Amino acid sequence: MDSMILCKFLRGVFEDPFTEWAALLRAVTGWDVDAAELHAVARRIVLAKRVFNLREGATAADDTLPPRMLETPLQLGSGRVAALSAERLHAMVAGYYAERGLDGEGRPTREAEQALLLGR
Repeated sequence: MDSMILCKFLRGVFEDPFTEWAALLRAVTGWDVDAAELHAVARRIVLAKRVFNLREGATAADDTLPPRMLETPLQLGSGRVAALSAERLHAMVAGYYAERGLDGEGRPTREAEQALLLGR
């Protein structure tokens, strides 16, 4: 999304995002891209940004929120209270790492590195 300069608020607007985005990209650029290729490009972009940040000194310890956001519940207008514990955030980050092909420290696995290098 970012690389196509699409507003993040468009999430949920498209029924089949990568198919529709590929069609938009084809119409604008003439690049004969399909949804699968566009999805692969997007995954490589995210992984390349991660590798850059790691090279510049970022670590898994940076993948967190300020303490206040984990300690202070949010009172919603409906009266409900929303809270996020450090444990829940840690579990969410671990799930993100697994989905992105990162190890427990947020570094690319060998398979993810190969995919990035081979353009897959």
